[in-house]
Amino acid sequence: MRILYAYSATIGVVAMLYSCGVANAAIDVTRQEAAAAENLISQCAAQQGKSAINCVAGALDGLANGLQKADIPQKAPSASSATAQAASGLRGAAAKPAALGVLNRARSILSGLAAKSSGEAAQVYSRVSSVMSRALGVINRKG
Repeated sequence: MRILYAYSATIGVVAMLYSCGVANAAIDVTRQEAAAAENLISQCAAQQGKSAINCVAGALDGLANGLQKADIPQKAPSASSATAQAASGLRGAAAKPAALGVLNRARSILSGLAAKSSGEAAQVYSRVSSVMSRALGVINRKG
């Protein structure tokens, strides 16, 4: 009787977590971190050339660090590393064409991961890919 009650209570807690959104922590944290990164990327539009490229790289570094929170590394293990590699690649980019190539490559990788994944992982990869699109726009105009 106790085991049945404990199991029933556990199911109730799990159902409650899902209804409260706790079970979607990876998505919620990704949305918050992506919004913060996009805000920083938008501010980078005030700069020109290599300065704008380095500014976007800084925003992507922040996003990569943010993607280490909650259960994102378990749900979407490549999100942070792909973002960090893009930031590093931007710092190494000498000019706009190279920077655009780095961002296009990262967006392509993340979009491919979103297409191959399901559930929370697909949403995480898709959201991070959209940040790369925002970065591409800024670099295309200001890089």
